[in-house]
Amino acid sequence: MRKPIGLDDLTKTFEAAASRLGKPVTELKVLDVGCGTGNYLQAFSPLVGECYGLEFNSGMLQQVQAKKIPNVTIQQGSVLDLENIFGSDTFDVVVMTQVLHHLDVTTHATALSNMARVLKKGGALWLQTQTPHQHMNGFWWTPIIPKASALVAARFSGLPELTEQMSTAGFSTVSSAIPDEPLVAPPYYLVKEGPFNSVFRAADSTWSAATEEELVAGQKWWQGIVDAGQADSYLHEREDLRKEVGQTTCVTAVV
Repeated sequence: MRKPIGLDDLTKTFEAAASRLGKPVTELKVLDVGCGTGNYLQAFSPLVGECYGLEFNSGMLQQVQAKKIPNVTIQQGSVLDLENIFGSDTFDVVVMTQVLHHLDVTTHATALSNMARVLKKGGALWLQTQTPHQHMNGFWWTPIIPKASALVAARFSGLPELTEQMSTAGFSTVSSAIPDEPLVAPPYYLVKEGPFNSVFRAADSTWSAATEEELVAGQKWWQGIVDAGQADSYLHEREDLRKEVGQTTCVTAVV
């Protein structure tokens, strides 16, 4: 249900890094930190030279390894232990998508510093994340589980704070862009029956942060909206809001 988004912005990051480093894009050495099941690796590996994927979760690690993506080396590990896995000045570009909020907020500085360290001078980090505002307003289902949504939103930094964190970590230039696509691919996103479906809920980790009591109460509230024939208008309003604020922010930082 998830799909890679922001790929146009990532391609621009590749091109700019290649220009600074004096090599073609096809010779870039790229690391995907927290690569998950390899969706992004599959999308961008044909564009560049060497690709490495780092994943801590053993279940996801098995899935990405099973895909046997050409030109990609996969290994288990954490961004917090990056100094023991890769040497300094190893990569031209580091990619991290929707990972930072899964780390304890007290470790974000370490994660960013570690990624800066493995980058060559002139290399770039392409970080896809969310702002707290995007998390609360960019997804149509957050009012169903508001406490869980607020809990997860608090794991994200606002863009000013994130920019400052990146500067402290050693990045000299930071820019951002907001993709206009949802994280969950159509037609799987705007599904009225979704909150009652475990597969639908599994597409976003926010659902797992809800207590059973909050989930049941939220489902009851949403069922009332569906039964009243108001679901379509609700989804339309929430989709307009998503288009306004976005669901994700792509941040490019240069060392």
